Amino acid sequence: PEEEKTRARVTSASIKRHRNRLKLSQAELGTLLDVSTNTIVRWEAGTSKPRVQHRAALIKMRDLGRRDVTKMLED
Repeated sequence: PEEEKTRARVTSASIKRHRNRLKLSQAELGTLLDVSTNTIVRWEAGTSKPRVQHRAALIKMRDLGRRDVTKMLED
C-alpha cells in the first residue's frame, strides 16, 4: 500500500477534485503545501506539475478529511 502511494498519479484533475472534496480554496491548499495560489492554479490548469515533495504531500492529503485540513490550517 505505501509503495502504491508513491507511484500514484497526480493529475491536474485529481488535484482539483481532491481540493474540492476537502472544500479548500486554491489559496488554502497553497498554504497547506507552502506554495503560492498561482502555483495551485497552474497545477490545476495543467501548465505546470508539482515537484516530488508536493506530489507526495498531495497523495497523503487524499486520506484526510475536512476536519483534518481545517485543523492544519488553524495551526
